[in-house]
Amino acid sequence: MARGPGSITDDVLQEVSLMYLCCPYCGERSGAEFAYGGDASAPRPGNPASLSDAEWYAWLYERDNPVGRHQEYWYHQLGCRQWLVVVRDTVSNDIIAVEEPVGSGGGQP
Repeated sequence: MARGPGSITDDVLQEVSLMYLCCPYCGERSGAEFAYGGDASAPRPGNPASLSDAEWYAWLYERDNPVGRHQEYWYHQLGCRQWLVVVRDTVSNDIIAVEEPVGSGGGQP
């Protein structure tokens, strides 16, 4: 499917390209090297197989769209291939903090 200039996807790609993250392993890098991995403020269920379909659906898809500071997972796909927790202001797109996920050593959250 062709995308025209100014589409939402193009705008998002341009904004991520202009964003810089300071990876704890690689130093400052362009946002284009990273892939968004989702909300880091909602803990993953310990045993997803024990959830009903409705509970799993709710955890996967029923999220708030926060305004202001928010914790997000980002994957450094074109660098060290580590998962990071990024605190980002969703209004200004400012990066407040970048750190390893707790207890993961940079592994998948």
